[in-house]
Amino acid sequence: MGFWTMAGLIHAFAVTPLQFGICRFLLGIGETGNWPAAVRMTSEWFPPHERSTASGIFNSGAALGAIIVPPFVGYGLICNCGSPDSCLSVMGPLHKDEELHRYAVTMEEKQ
Repeated sequence: MGFWTMAGLIHAFAVTPLQFGICRFLLGIGETGNWPAAVRMTSEWFPPHERSTASGIFNSGAALGAIIVPPFVGYGLICNCGSPDSCLSVMGPLHKDEELHRYAVTMEEKQ
């Protein structure tokens, strides 16, 4: 998750189309582990009768993000005189890094 977050952040520093393409490539490499990790986490932390609900919640996050984020990006572009770099550098840190929150549920709560 940290690699994926950093790959998203370096988009702000891309100047040429080639650099942007490299950033997108790195983002794609980092994203490949997200869905299998989410499915594994769901299978380990939730009982069988709750797994479908948990999977639906983490799957809906991508769709919900696609609805919520564009207004923020548009606002950032308008407020920053049309600079996409500043918008990417502001939105990147807002990403919730799962590695930082993996110990939020204690082992006692899991059982």
